[in-house]
Amino acid sequence: MSFVFVSQEAITMEVQKLAWEIRQRRGVLGLTQQDVGVGLGAVYGTIISQTTICRFEAGELSLDNMVKLMPKIETFLELHEKKGGIGESALNPPTTVRKKTRTVFPSETIQFLEGEYRRCKLPNKEDLDRIAGMTGLEKKVSFTSTLPITASRETLS
Repeated sequence: MSFVFVSQEAITMEVQKLAWEIRQRRGVLGLTQQDVGVGLGAVYGTIISQTTICRFEAGELSLDNMVKLMPKIETFLELHEKKGGIGESALNPPTTVRKKTRTVFPSETIQFLEGEYRRCKLPNKEDLDRIAGMTGLEKKVSFTSTLPITASRETLS
């Protein structure tokens, strides 16, 4: 009986090479990292975040996590290539992850809100109603918009 010793470094390099090949396959199939994460959720019951897929492809996950995730992603991509292995609804589940939209204000609105903040640092309900009415913004948006940048970040976290 003979034993073959393989270094941890060799295993890591091989796993990273396979992760790169998986990334290439995903690109050829026209799938985003988000598509893969949501698709894994449809197939295996747990959605994997886009960040995790990105870290997997870059080889930034631990070796154990890379080894656990690799067969699932490979199977998903194979099923997606065949399109017959799993239903179309599993490949494109109805529950998609919504992206947050960034609110962009016209410069006139920003100037008005800055003026309101200088006038009153902590507006009451009536002030917020007035500001919302004058700008056409929702009261919640008016409140966070009248706070200075650092305060609005602290309020939202």
